[in-house]
Amino acid sequence: MFSGKLTKPEDFIVREILDERFSRKYRRTCKGVEKMCGEHSLYLLQKKNMNTRDAINLIAKKLCISRGAIGYAGLKDKNAVSYQYITISKGPEKNLSFRDIALTFMRSIDRRLGRGDLIGNEFEITLHNCRNVQELPEKIKKIRQGIPNFFGPQRFGVLKNNHIKGRMIIHRRKLPENMGKEDKRAQHNVQRRRKTVGNKAGCELQNYRGQRLSSFFTAQRFLRYCCIECNRHSR
Repeated sequence: MFSGKLTKPEDFIVREILDERFSRKYRRTCKGVEKMCGEHSLYLLQKKNMNTRDAINLIAKKLCISRGAIGYAGLKDKNAVSYQYITISKGPEKNLSFRDIALTFMRSIDRRLGRGDLIGNEFEITLHNCRNVQELPEKIKKIRQGIPNFFGPQRFGVLKNNHIKGRMIIHRRKLPENMGKEDKRAQHNVQRRRKTVGNKAGCELQNYRGQRLSSFFTAQRFLRYCCIECNRHSR
């Protein structure tokens, strides 16, 4: 079976294809052709080694605005270099850069970007240490014929149990002890991060079992919040 490896973020590049309504600089009206304008600033967001939610949180913090002021059409992978569009309500009409992300100002538009505003995504994938290369032509042929759009294992989290967590939260049931813990890869990531930013990144939060959670783990922090809310409403 043909296979290969992704060895660095640059090996997986994804670019959003935006609906043409947002690509136009001009529009036709009853008064003729006029320049697109509005209270929402459209940007091209380039990020590396950061998921979309963390990027949105960072932008909101740096600009001292609420996360609700930022619109986006989809979530992009963390272990990649991604290019996606976002809108900021009354955002600065200039290019911005923070840590591992860069914002390129495109234009002002009259509505917030949201789900359903994408036509699709383009991918540029580089594989290393490939095996059974002779099978590649046949694989490409099948891809051109079309492939099913399915929910792969990555949709269920690193521990492959997100669907179980969600079901238990919906039914307001107590989660097993092991579901509140950080996975080994997450622990490795925060240890690596501490080497660059120091302990000020901290572990100021705790999960529902009293174990500490790093501020980087937004998913685990949200799960902790859901557990607390479920317990509070079930009393």
